[in-house]
Order: sequence, then C-alpha cells, then structure tokens
Amino acid sequence: LVQSGLSSALLLMGIVLLYGVAGNPALVGAVDDPFAFDQLRSFIALNADNAYVLGGAMLVLAGLLFKVAAVPFQIWVADVYQGAPTAVTAFLGVASKAAGFVLLINVLAVPFAPLKSVTLPLLSVLAVATMLFGNFAALGQRNVKRLMGMSGIAHAGYMLMGVCAAVAGVAWAPTAVYFYLFAYLLASFTLFAVMSIVSGEDDSLQDISDYAGLLKRDNFLGGVLVVALGSLAGIPPMAGFVAKLLLFIAAVKAGLYTVLGAALLGVVISIYYYFGWMRTAVFESASPGADDEEAEGGPAPLPQLCFWMRTTLTTLAILTVGMGFWQGFLTL
Repeated sequence: LVQSGLSSALLLMGIVLLYGVAGNPALVGAVDDPFAFDQLRSFIALNADNAYVLGGAMLVLAGLLFKVAAVPFQIWVADVYQGAPTAVTAFLGVASKAAGFVLLINVLAVPFAPLKSVTLPLLSVLAVATMLFGNFAALGQRNVKRLMGMSGIAHAGYMLMGVCAAVAGVAWAPTAVYFYLFAYLLASFTLFAVMSIVSGEDDSLQDISDYAGLLKRDNFLGGVLVVALGSLAGIPPMAGFVAKLLLFIAAVKAGLYTVLGAALLGVVISIYYYFGWMRTAVFESASPGADDEEAEGGPAPLPQLCFWMRTTLTTLAILTVGMGFWQGFLTL
C-alpha cells in the first residue's frame, strides 16, 4: 500500500512538474494546454536539456514502470501475488501490465519522443535488469504464486525490450508488444484458473509439490496446465513462442543486441523453472496412496468442473495453440 502510494506520488509529481514548466512563459515554446500530447512534444523538443523537463519526464516514467513491475520498482510483486486471492492476482498480473505498457508506449511515442537519447539507453538498462532479476528470482521459488510473480517481472522485461525497439524507430514494435500481451493474457489466465481449482482452503500456500501427478489425477487440467506453461516458456507451437520471436526480431531491427542477449539468457533460465513445474505435474507421483483418493496421505480430490469452466479453459488453451500457428490478424 505504501509503495503504491509512492508510485502514484511520483507519477503525479512528474505531471505537475511538466505542467509547471510548460506553463512558464519564460521558457521557449510555452504552451496553453500542456496536457495535450502534441503540444507537450513540441515544448519538450525545444527544452530537452532543461533539468525540470527531464526530471518531470523521469518521474512520469518511474510511475509507469512501477505499474508494469519493472526493476527497480518490482519489490511489491511477490508479496502481493501471494497474498491476494488467485482471481485478483490473475487480474492484477495481466490488466495492470496491459494498461501500463499501452500508456508507456503512447507516452514515449509522442510527448517524450524528443528525449529518445535519454529514454532509450535508460529503458534498455532497465529491460536487461528486469529480465535477469525476474528469471533468477523465480529459480528458487517453490510457492507457485510467488513463482508467477517473479516470472511476471521477467515478462515485463521482455515487453520493455519491445518498447525500446519502438523508441528506436521500429514501426511495428508496438504491435509485437500488444501481441505478446495478448499471448501472456491467455496463458496467465489459463494457469491461474488451474491454480484456483487445485488450491486448497488457503491458496496463498500453494507449493509446486501440490501439482504432483496432476495429469494422472485429471487429464484435462494437466493438459491445460502444460499448454499454459509451454506458452509462458516460449515453446513452439504455442503463442508465447511467436510472441517472443517477434520481440527478438524487433530488437535485432533496432540494433539492441545486448538487450537481446539478456533476453535469450532469460528464456533459457525460464525453461528450467517452467519445465520443473511441468515435470512435477506430468511425471511425478503425488504421494503414496495417490491412486486412492480416500487413502491416508493421498492428495485431496479435485473438484468437479462445471460445463462453463471446462468450456472456458478449453477455449483459452485452443487460442493459445491456435495463435502459435496463425497470426494473420497482425499488421506488421
């Protein structure tokens, strides 16, 4: 709560600072409506070296980067993901990122475009730090909600790479980021839905071992879990593979080779913990007596899924696989 208030304060202070300097007639190109993106862009272009302009822009970016959980504004993620109910965590993990990245791209594309010489290297460094921190932090997680939180930080880093490509001038990079967001949405909602079904009374205590033998216990849930994890890991033919590939191509077009190298390393690391979860669900046995739900020490029986839950999960899984084969709706 305190960190959220701090992020809002940073964003508002940045906006107020830009408003104040843009309304100062002593500065070149002072505008009557500093909140209009086009006018603000013209003003910033004429005063790009002004310390107040740079300070206001950096504060606005800090507020937005907190929203997408980029380093160094990511420390809230693990505790919030674990403490919130799974349904709230799913919404927060996807909707917050989507809103943050859409706004971040729009702000960087218009009003902050004249600050490219500052924003591009800064965001490139943050993208590398975000990808590496998220993936390395996820390696040691056993609680699946915290694992999703840390891996979500890594995914934010991949999307920041796409934002950097957009700032560098790759025209279709925003489309690649939006496609990644949609693929991430499908896989995350699928996975969180499975988590809400498998969880016990306290869903904050879910451990990877709780998913041991899930495919054997429930073929449908196990299969859906594998599809979602495969997409998040970027394994073909899932949508996550194509989404990552588009961002990698955008990084190459923009010449962001260092950022791309960090992204490739991050993908390799992520395969370890995603496949570890997948291996537990597919190959490991739950515990002695797992075949008999009433046996002492066996896993709790899974709830029976209603028609609409099965239909929803099936639709999400089909879309996740289908978008890996067909991306004809993209205009790159």
